[in-house]
Amino acid sequence: MAFRTLAMLLFCLVGAMATAQTVDIEALKARIGDRAGTYGELVEILEGADGNASLAAFDVMMESGDKTLAEIALGSALAAADMRLRSRALWEVLSRRDSIVIEIDTEAIGDNEDAIAHMNAWLGPMQTWPLVQAHPETQCISLVASSGSCDPDRHISVSGLKMDIRNTYTGGPHMGLKGAFVLGADGVLHGKIASLEGLPFDYPATITLR
Repeated sequence: MAFRTLAMLLFCLVGAMATAQTVDIEALKARIGDRAGTYGELVEILEGADGNASLAAFDVMMESGDKTLAEIALGSALAAADMRLRSRALWEVLSRRDSIVIEIDTEAIGDNEDAIAHMNAWLGPMQTWPLVQAHPETQCISLVASSGSCDPDRHISVSGLKMDIRNTYTGGPHMGLKGAFVLGADGVLHGKIASLEGLPFDYPATITLR
């Protein structure tokens, strides 16, 4: 009798747990559906033809405090048709990152042995630069810690869809760097970099932001 009672209690307990799990799953599905609908509506406005509405949607998503909404807004805006929106996204993305990776287009260099040799002796085909301190008032980010204003010799600066980089680091031969990039419709920065010390090559390069 005691065994039967215990078995019934276990059966009821397992059934209650299964029901609770079912309720939780259904509730979770409902929450997912609601959130997906909200995200979808905002992205539709963000990617719509009304540029002012797109900018407003971008601001709302960035200011919401929702990390996922911010990531969705940035990912969509970087490749938006509206140049104002793309330029806003460019600064927001860079100001939130702790580094950028510049990758030289080695295919564009081809078989130019001198260019390849200079590249390898300089900084190599791929370089990571830290983004240390953002200055929103001037849309400038120091590559080193700086007090007050942006470091004039080690920084990136953003203007619209353009990003320039300058670093006068002299820790080795030809280590200085200058470069100019433009944000493409693919959400990638395309441009060229060169040595500040006068190496005879400008290298085509990209910076992937997404």
